Amino acid sequence: MVGERRAAIEHHECHADASIGLSARDNQSLYYLLKWSSLAEREQKWGAFMADPEWLAKRAETERNGPLVERVENLLRAPTTYSIVK
Repeated sequence: MVGERRAAIEHHECHADASIGLSARDNQSLYYLLKWSSLAEREQKWGAFMADPEWLAKRAETERNGPLVERVENLLRAPTTYSIVK
């Protein structure tokens, strides 16, 4: 599973404004923290990421024995005024 996660991380980095962080709550949850300049940019780049033929091929390869992801949730967050994330 580590290889599959690494492929996803690298591919996110190609499409996001910046990859700020990655965290795992347990072996079942993986969180990416991605930076976008605007909501419009996020919509355009996220759509491009999800439709990218290279990503679709990598995803199909890693899921050949069954899906790795049960669901994907997108959460939009804004940093607090005291956050080091800007």
